[in-house]
Amino acid sequence: MDITLVTKNGVVTKLTRFEFNNIQATCKDSMSITAVSSQFPHTIKVASDGSFHKKVKANGGRVTYTVRGHFKNQNSASGKLRVKGPVPGCPDADTGTVHWSAKHN
Repeated sequence: MDITLVTKNGVVTKLTRFEFNNIQATCKDSMSITAVSSQFPHTIKVASDGSFHKKVKANGGRVTYTVRGHFKNQNSASGKLRVKGPVPGCPDADTGTVHWSAKHN
């Protein structure tokens, strides 16, 4: 995960970039395995308690991205990601629910 965020008075207010790379997905038609790499297509607002959730359809409504998470502080966050729909090499991929975490170095 690679996240770019905006803070105000030391509190995270939104994610301007949420990028993920090589997330394993199952191709439903053939049950083969593929990998998904992309960037969440929208800015994500963060609630005052540090939580966030967003579900969007992209690629003409064919791909669904769902992300949720929570910031423990400005330097670490964790949550869940799911991508469903056509990806290169697979017309109907599904990552399932993928747990993720990110820390600022």
